Amino acid sequence: MTKDEALRLSLEALSPDPYKSEWAVEEDKCKAITAIKAALEAKDEPVAVDGNTSDGYHTFNELYEFRKAYNVALFNEWASNGKFSVHKSWRHNDGELCFGGGCFIVVAVLPQGQISNHYEAKDWGLFSVLETERALFEFDGHTGSDVVERLKSYAPPQRKPLTDEQAMDAYFETPPFGTYKEAFIAGIRFIEAAHGIKGEA
Repeated sequence: MTKDEALRLSLEALSPDPYKSEWAVEEDKCKAITAIKAALEAKDEPVAVDGNTSDGYHTFNELYEFRKAYNVALFNEWASNGKFSVHKSWRHNDGELCFGGGCFIVVAVLPQGQISNHYEAKDWGLFSVLETERALFEFDGHTGSDVVERLKSYAPPQRKPLTDEQAMDAYFETPPFGTYKEAFIAGIRFIEAAHGIKGEA
């Protein structure tokens, strides 16, 4: 008998029933006590946890695929624009195959430190990043929590609109231009600079 069944039987025995005889009530109580003792002595069966285990919204397999897709998009973007050093290898920095073979490591190096993940060989082609004979850097000991914090601290600050005062200051600081077109372009360049966009178009 399971614990749930024992609890149900106990609830029924303790619920008042005016149509039951005193003898029948005592008998139900004895059955409930016996069931509770048996349930307490029984060992709980371990719950199997695998990739299909769900939190009620997503399975572990789905969450793993989400993480991989985000990782691919971010690392490929960084590699294509040269934002950070990103590479992949079948071997760790010490020259050993990742987990004995069949897996590879992909690493990005931010100012805050390394971010790395391991994936199965079938996912090698997803990462369009530099291929190296072995990981370029010695593992810095980062944990999953470290990766989360490094990504959060990397996120650029939220940009806010200029205040009216800032806009008026810019207006008076801007030198006069010969045409409306020149003034319009100068205004765009000022807005770009105020939001961190610099360089030649």
